[in-house]
Amino acid sequence: MIDIRQLDLEKDRRIIITSDIHTNLPLFKRLLEKVEYSTEDYLFIVGDLCEKGQDSLSTIAYVRELSAQSDRVFITKGNCDVVHDYVFNNVEGVKNYMTQRKDSILNEMLAAQGKSLEEFASLDELGQFYLTHYRDEIEWLNSLPIAYETNDYILIHAGIENIQNWKETTYEVALYTPSFYEKGHQADKIVIVGHWPTVNYRANTVSSNNPVIDLENRIISMDGGNRIKRDGQLNAILIEGEEISYTYVDDLKEQVVYATHTDKTGRIGTVTYPNYELKIIREEPFFTLCENKTLGIEQWIKNEFIQDGVCKGDISTTMLSVREGETVSIVHDQCEGYVLVKKGDGTVGWIPKKCLSPEVQIRKAVAGDEQQIADVCIDAQWATYSEIYDKSYIEGVIEKFYTPARIRQEIMETSEEWNGYFVAVQNGKIVGAIGGGMIDAKVAEVFVLYLDPTMRGQGIGSKLLSYLTDIQKQSYGAEEQWVSVTKGNGKGIPFYEARGFVKMEERMSYESRPEDQAVSLRMKRKL
Repeated sequence: MIDIRQLDLEKDRRIIITSDIHTNLPLFKRLLEKVEYSTEDYLFIVGDLCEKGQDSLSTIAYVRELSAQSDRVFITKGNCDVVHDYVFNNVEGVKNYMTQRKDSILNEMLAAQGKSLEEFASLDELGQFYLTHYRDEIEWLNSLPIAYETNDYILIHAGIENIQNWKETTYEVALYTPSFYEKGHQADKIVIVGHWPTVNYRANTVSSNNPVIDLENRIISMDGGNRIKRDGQLNAILIEGEEISYTYVDDLKEQVVYATHTDKTGRIGTVTYPNYELKIIREEPFFTLCENKTLGIEQWIKNEFIQDGVCKGDISTTMLSVREGETVSIVHDQCEGYVLVKKGDGTVGWIPKKCLSPEVQIRKAVAGDEQQIADVCIDAQWATYSEIYDKSYIEGVIEKFYTPARIRQEIMETSEEWNGYFVAVQNGKIVGAIGGGMIDAKVAEVFVLYLDPTMRGQGIGSKLLSYLTDIQKQSYGAEEQWVSVTKGNGKGIPFYEARGFVKMEERMSYESRPEDQAVSLRMKRKL
């Protein structure tokens, strides 16, 4: 039978429970500070001190020190704490594991002694190395129990079997069983587990890594996805008398919300391991409605995370509301139009980027703006055309049109044919630029319009186009406006079409050569 140790806890002491630290020692220390841990508390760590990071040995040493300081500290084994068993049990697959998992404690032990896996002819030889140098750490890990049982709780890493006598649970189930919350159990106590990230249970509910506390079904699941999920966190369960609560810490950067946003879509959910296969239902500018083939549910997935009918990893499909002055944590901000955030209550979802950005101002470019304009135009060139043109053509365009020296000259020398550059400025930084001029009586053209690629989808391009258009109409009497858009530009063409431009013809791009195969669509609209 598995090693289960009985505990009789004092009723008036607080109980703090965490799991799945995964070598994130700084975060663990922050968690202890946040809950104001003292040796008067009971502290349980329900497995997985090790793996997923580069500091397993230091984490073990620190936890052992905590245990030495107080007889109220209790640690159970997790599956990631016994990876050395694969070596001692001569499981050849451990070599592949070590090759793929550079952050494994097995590699950390080797590196600390200046060794590498290739230097060992057999697993027996490798095992002897570990015992020679790390016998104390290995024996301490081996000495940890599988579970603790108190009057009210069973604390075990992965779960117990759904059988009448839970103590007959196998070692494999105790340390490795997935999705324990979905299986249930027959024990008469609350079972507290880690191991399976709680967000995996939230495919069709508001996305978060918060603990699942289900007292009716006598399960608390608390793995917050630390070191595993991009929005992961280290959770703590706090038990004081009859009251059960939780808190968490994470490594995300915080930011203050500038503008209130109220979500009206009601979209919720999460795409999580292993349910990534999709059927596309309807694509929209920022999100696509998909059927999750495994789960049979519909989810709105951010377009950038969809590739060849598969979601490229775990991602929230929840939309959130935020208020001005609220602090959120940034999970992912490299998509168009929306940013993925975590609110203070742990919910994770998408909000418009404009919520986190001060107002964008449009003004005429002045001397000194040339470097920032060049940076925006160059970044946009690569982001827009890298899959359309070859590298040499893009480099040639940049060298000819987007050097700071040329842009400075075009800032200083304006005319009816070249109205100059106009820029979008946010927080003192130029995030977009537009330029144009008159090509005939009452006929205007947009020659250049580029945005910082990370700022797309926030209405900045529309503001720049409207600003230039007003100047061309009011100052030069424009009644018609043209633009050339590269054929195959999947972002530029829809942008102009949505603003009334109509395709008129195709021609070679300005100053291109036949061998460049650079084709532009000539588009126009009435003003």
